[in-house]
Amino acid sequence: MDEQQNTQIAVVYDPVQEELFHAMAGHGAYLNQSPIQVNAVQSLNKGLFGVGISTRLSPEYIIPFLDKLLHAKGMFIRNGSAALMLAYVAAGKLIGYYEPHLNSWDCLAGLLLIQEAGGVMNNYKEKDDFLLKGNYVLASSPGVYQQLASFRD
Repeated sequence: MDEQQNTQIAVVYDPVQEELFHAMAGHGAYLNQSPIQVNAVQSLNKGLFGVGISTRLSPEYIIPFLDKLLHAKGMFIRNGSAALMLAYVAAGKLIGYYEPHLNSWDCLAGLLLIQEAGGVMNNYKEKDDFLLKGNYVLASSPGVYQQLASFRD
C-alpha cells in the first residue's frame, strides 16, 4: 500500500459529551487537549468491550464472537457509532471493539486514533477494495488482542 492510502489525520467529535478525539500520524492521540492511551488491561473481565453489527449482515455473523466473549467473562456494549466506540478504545474507556463489517468512512479515523494511542488492530486494509467495500474491524488494548483475535476462528 502506498503512503497516499494511509490515514494521516483523525477527528471524531462527541457533541453530547463535548469531546473531541483527534490524532495525526506519528504525533499521538488526544481527547480535547489531553494525550490519551488505550487501557492497559490484561483480562477481558476488567473492562467493557464495544461491538457493532450492520443490518446488512445477519446476526449469525456476530453471535459466535459474542458467545466466546461472554464465556471468557467479558462484557459488551453497543452504542450505534463505530467511530465513537473506536475513539473510546483509544481513550481507554473501552478495552476493544469488534464489528464483522465496517465501511472505511466509519472506521479509518478511529483506527488511526487507536494506533496513535498504543492499541492494536487487524489489518483492515488487507483487501485491495477496502476503501469501497470495507472489511471487519477488531481493535483493542495490546493485552487482550490475541485472545480476541482467537474468537474469530
